[in-house]
Amino acid sequence: MLNKRQELQNLIDSCESPPDVIAIIEVNPKTHNVQILLSKLSMKGYNIFSHGLDDKNERGVLIFVASDFLVSMVDIPINFQEALFVILRVKGVTGQLLFGTIYCSPSSNEINDSKLYDLLFHVQNNFIMPKLIVGNFNYTNIESHYSSNGGASAWCGRLSANDTKFINAIRENLLYQHVVEPTRQRGSDTPHTLGLVLTSDDFFVSDIEHLSPLGVSDHCVLKFDGYLQIDKVNFSSKFKYN
Repeated sequence: MLNKRQELQNLIDSCESPPDVIAIIEVNPKTHNVQILLSKLSMKGYNIFSHGLDDKNERGVLIFVASDFLVSMVDIPINFQEALFVILRVKGVTGQLLFGTIYCSPSSNEINDSKLYDLLFHVQNNFIMPKLIVGNFNYTNIESHYSSNGGASAWCGRLSANDTKFINAIRENLLYQHVVEPTRQRGSDTPHTLGLVLTSDDFFVSDIEHLSPLGVSDHCVLKFDGYLQIDKVNFSSKFKYN
């Protein structure tokens, strides 16, 4: 991530409007002996939140949030590796959003995958607010297509038992998956849709764009718009006269 920081800044500068939230996964190199300092990753205009940067067994995840947002980190009591959740609020308005980013390693075992399903259940049952979850889930057999019922539906012809459990976890928790085009390809390898965008509302996300990868990565950058209905709070002064 350190060698891609300037490229990320250039991408932000090229946007018509700077993104409000940026999620980064696989921050740590595959082999690393020195902890990455958050101060080396900071960007002007954003507050930064992290998980796993100090763990040699994790790749690490980051969330950058525009500094005009109020942010609260969320403690999720599920021991799934590589996940970070925050609650976002806008100053001067009511309404809040649960935003999370998840990285599921290709080498993840059934125990860790089961904790991922528990994580989705926990989020659904304990946070009564709009939800937006992004990340790299690494389910290579799952292919999606647009559904008339909202979001994307998965082709279920050649799914493994574990793939099916993941699809069921999304459906049972009333989440919508929005990405249908491949997000990862290298050389002549078969393209796969590994990066996903999950929401609690079908109409919350629109205009998903697949941008060029950063650096030599083989994962594209996903850019999209999110719409959250909020109510403005009007403050008025009251004076007490004696």
